[in-house]
Amino acid sequence: MIDTNDSETFNCETCNFTCSKKSNFLKHNSTRKHIVLSNNLQITSTSDFVCSCGRNYKHRQSLHKHKKLCNTLKPTNLINENATNNFEKLANLLLDVVKQNQELQKIISLSQK
Repeated sequence: MIDTNDSETFNCETCNFTCSKKSNFLKHNSTRKHIVLSNNLQITSTSDFVCSCGRNYKHRQSLHKHKKLCNTLKPTNLINENATNNFEKLANLLLDVVKQNQELQKIISLSQK
């Protein structure tokens, strides 16, 4: 791994790393990149961040950005459903009041004759 020439360059052939100081080369040997490539290890990614819709993310910020756009659990949907139910009830009540008013007007007009 150490290849010292007259110009004192240190080469790591597995990582394709070259430097002129021994301290930098020793620092490189302790890096994750060098250890993984030297031992032929596979880097496994674990997705720690999961949305309630089932999507997995490696980074917390990615999950946060997704949740802004995710449509699975929006409380506004519940509010909209309640608002439409209330609107329908109010519309029905208004129609009932209009019908009652028309009936009362007929009764009053008949009683005046």
